[in-house]
Amino acid sequence: NPEPFRLPAQDSLQKMFKLPDNAILLAFHGTFSYPPNRDALQVFAEILLPKLNGGRFSFHVIAIGRDPPLESIDPNIHFTGSVDAVGPWLKACNLAVIPLREGGGTRMKIIDCFAAGLPVVSTAKGIEGIPAVNGREAFICNDWLSMTNRIMELAESKELREQLSSAALKFTTGMDWQSLGKRYLDIYSAIRRVPK
Repeated sequence: NPEPFRLPAQDSLQKMFKLPDNAILLAFHGTFSYPPNRDALQVFAEILLPKLNGGRFSFHVIAIGRDPPLESIDPNIHFTGSVDAVGPWLKACNLAVIPLREGGGTRMKIIDCFAAGLPVVSTAKGIEGIPAVNGREAFICNDWLSMTNRIMELAESKELREQLSSAALKFTTGMDWQSLGKRYLDIYSAIRRVPK
């Protein structure tokens, strides 16, 4: 449903979470009782944030979704809890980072991020099932050093962020329920016309 992604961005997350002016907001969303999402939070806390912080930017994860842990595992990971619509929260962030190492199914969270116009950096596992092209719709990284380098690159370059998000938005064209429903009806109509 594209409607929630057309809503305006959530009001200043910097103010809400008392973040510094140089904060770069990394979106990650899902249900945090799901073990692969909990594991991704560990990756942020133990690998990515220590590598990213210490430079001219202050990197913060905005963890959007229900069932957050009772205590934050890192001072730079901020939980929203359940939200009415994920689109405005994603749009308030600078980019999406999906450091999944495990899990199954198609990664619909990637489509959400694309629809919100967010540049995406993901592991191959995190974007599994989505036919995005590495370097065009998203950056797909197979090791943590590459991932931190890509995040830094995007933090530094507004032009690169816009390039990725523009391609990602184009990728989602025709993925709304109305377009998909029409395509299925067209297929069904074609099948019914085939003589027996």
